Amino acid sequence: MQTQEENPLEKNDLLEAIKKLREKIQSGEFLNIRFVALLAILGAVIGVWLYLRATGQRSEASYWDSFNTLNSADAFDKMANEAGKTSLGHNRLARLQQARYLLAEEGMQQLTSLNPDNRKKGIQSVEKARELFGKLAEELKDDVTLKGQCLDGLARAELALVGIPKEGDSTASRGDVKKAVQIYQQYATLVGEKSTVGEQLLKTAKELETLEIDLNTLGRSLDGKYSPKPIVEEPKLPSGLAPGTTPSATSPIIPPPNVVTPPTTPMVPTPAKKEPETKSAPSIPPPVETPKSK
Repeated sequence: MQTQEENPLEKNDLLEAIKKLREKIQSGEFLNIRFVALLAILGAVIGVWLYLRATGQRSEASYWDSFNTLNSADAFDKMANEAGKTSLGHNRLARLQQARYLLAEEGMQQLTSLNPDNRKKGIQSVEKARELFGKLAEELKDDVTLKGQCLDGLARAELALVGIPKEGDSTASRGDVKKAVQIYQQYATLVGEKSTVGEQLLKTAKELETLEIDLNTLGRSLDGKYSPKPIVEEPKLPSGLAPGTTPSATSPIIPPPNVVTPPTTPMVPTPAKKEPETKSAPSIPPPVETPKSK
């Protein structure tokens, strides 16, 4: 009698376990409280994960939408403060954009303003941008692209302040051409001195080094042109004198009211010189006619 060969799948323990589990589920034996609780927990975990993922994507998208609509340095400063340490990447990007606005929009455009207050604010904005670019260049040292942008902004801010005297020291300039040269050289080292960008940066640094004296002279000239001039008061005219006229010997000068005029020395008339008297010759009486004799 020939023995029937057994199917290998029938000997698979895993397949047998699945069959038994299906039979128990169909019969209702496996639907106990423990199994229902495990299914509920698993479903909750998956649901929370899906919700957080969708919320995070929406939050990231809304962040970049608001990032693109801001148009002032103060707005980016507020965004950076809100991000804080919870999102360091957002914080640094907001501060980088703040530095850009301070330099270009609120700084350099005001350096040529004839309004003293606007020009003062422009100088302060450029100095604050320079400070921000310098700090971010240190914080973003592992990001070549963002650090390069910080170094570029730092050099531009340094050049914009050349020729503008420091507060309290009119002989010292707020900006230094030599520092700008060093920053461009550092930028070239960062991207590679043999690269196309690096060679261009080294060329710019060399040109600045050659034109240092001319740039200092130009900066001082522009500062003298746009700095506020001291107000010179016009001399006060005596009371009773019309503007544009000068006092003359014939026009009397009337002293202003409530002003005591100093006593003057009375003028004593000088006696006139007496001319020497000249004695006139005695007059000769006319001759007397004598009567003629008859």
